[in-house]
Amino acid sequence: MVGSQTNFLICFLFTVYAIETISASRVLVVAPKLFRCNEEERILITAFDINKQPVPFQVKLEHATHGNLISDQKIYVSKDRPGMANLTVTLRDLTHRMSASSDIFAQKKEIPVELNTGYIFIQTDKPIYNPAQTVKIRIVSLNEHMLPEKAPIAFSIQNPRGLILYSHQFTTSHPFINTTYELTEHPPLGNWTIRAGYSNGMQTRVKAKFLVQKYMLPVFEVKIQVEPQFIVRSTQIVTVTTTANYLYGKPVKGEVKLRYSYGLLSLLQDEFFQELVDGKVKSNIRLPPNQVPLNTPFNVSAEVIESNSGISETKEDTSAKFVYSPYKFDVSDSQTYFKPGLPYTVNVETLYANGSSAQNIPFYLEYMATTRTRRKESFKQLYETPGSFKQCVIQTSRFWIEFTITLTSADQRLDSSDQIKEQWLVLASKSETGTYLLLSLNTTLDGFTVGDFITMQVTTSRIYYKTSLYYMIIGKSKILKYDILPYNNGRWQISFEVTSDMIPVGRVIAYYERRNEIVADSRSFNVLDICGKPEVSNSILFLL
Repeated sequence: MVGSQTNFLICFLFTVYAIETISASRVLVVAPKLFRCNEEERILITAFDINKQPVPFQVKLEHATHGNLISDQKIYVSKDRPGMANLTVTLRDLTHRMSASSDIFAQKKEIPVELNTGYIFIQTDKPIYNPAQTVKIRIVSLNEHMLPEKAPIAFSIQNPRGLILYSHQFTTSHPFINTTYELTEHPPLGNWTIRAGYSNGMQTRVKAKFLVQKYMLPVFEVKIQVEPQFIVRSTQIVTVTTTANYLYGKPVKGEVKLRYSYGLLSLLQDEFFQELVDGKVKSNIRLPPNQVPLNTPFNVSAEVIESNSGISETKEDTSAKFVYSPYKFDVSDSQTYFKPGLPYTVNVETLYANGSSAQNIPFYLEYMATTRTRRKESFKQLYETPGSFKQCVIQTSRFWIEFTITLTSADQRLDSSDQIKEQWLVLASKSETGTYLLLSLNTTLDGFTVGDFITMQVTTSRIYYKTSLYYMIIGKSKILKYDILPYNNGRWQISFEVTSDMIPVGRVIAYYERRNEIVADSRSFNVLDICGKPEVSNSILFLL
């Protein structure tokens, strides 16, 4: 079955009977779940078992309420060549009905129009402003292809109390808007909000925040370092290193008032004074033997008091936490089902407890499988990798009905009680014909870049079933390419070049038909943008 992450609705095997042939004709229609406003959408039609000349299909798009015809196209489909229709809807067509019909097939489907399309980005020149300063703002609007979009923009600024103090509608056709806002001498302090959205009927809306506060440069800077960052059950001592230096680099002479707390409602707390030596002091805090709830922060506050002037600066730190283990596994890219008789890939990323990448962490992978006769089969292996990402392949049996996977870290520097363990159940897929298809790809943690060439291996559990393989490549919720590969002893290769239309995620869907069942699989892959970052968010950026 095709994975649910794809944004395409697949209508399986609408079987009708052609009056003149008395035999079933199986048709697969692939269309978007939503039509995006002002974007060209593509509909792919595959007809199986047509052993004659190409069959004409009429693809119509009409308004769902009053029935007005929006588009009417004729395409030709044969067994060896699917057909594609291109449709575009506008703001006037909020809901429409798509139909595909021929002498052997007729089907209608109502599809809504998505008005939240395109992208708007808000930038400010700084994240923090003092009263009476000028906020410089830039608004950038892009379409679905990440190209400049010339559309009117409604813009407003909201203070921390929720009051809109300024609003304006930019009707300019330029996709880059520059504007400013003057803060008063006594503005409300806190987080201010900038909102922007299209004012032409589209529903795309974004917001960004900036902070207004009375900010003065400190006389000296205080830094805190807490070790270890991940406090496990075997940890007995936490070391806090406090440093204080003047802005020109010279160490501060004075003392530190150190406070720490943790536990339920921070009831376990203490404080003490220590003298700075060359602007630094190291404090060892012994932990009590009683257990602390997981994910509880270890709160540290260091107030440095200068000896000569009595001026003080305070620094707080809550980065250290009480955890079960310093590590955790990310297996979110691993499926919760398997295809009996075909390889199952476990995608494992080792992370620290705070979510950052953990390199060179060995781990054990163990599975316990259950067969149809309730017999148990098990296997255990140690994996070591120089990075943080590993693909582990389990060769499944066609007799398995389920298996349990257990991952356990194997860091020899930790006690056994501090090792992390992850366990989940994987169930067998169900197929009416007992036929499965598998797309395989060796991926990296970061993904691919534009210009890379990808080769996917495709395997079927029915290697002697002589069939062609149909496939399509999807990017930005649009069919970019489709083709047919001839029978090759149950194994195929899909090769293609990564393009910018596949940023940030591309997907390949492969399928064939057997006994009125669509045998399919899909595989996604990450594509980095030009700057090498996997995604762009609506946040405050700096203007150059």
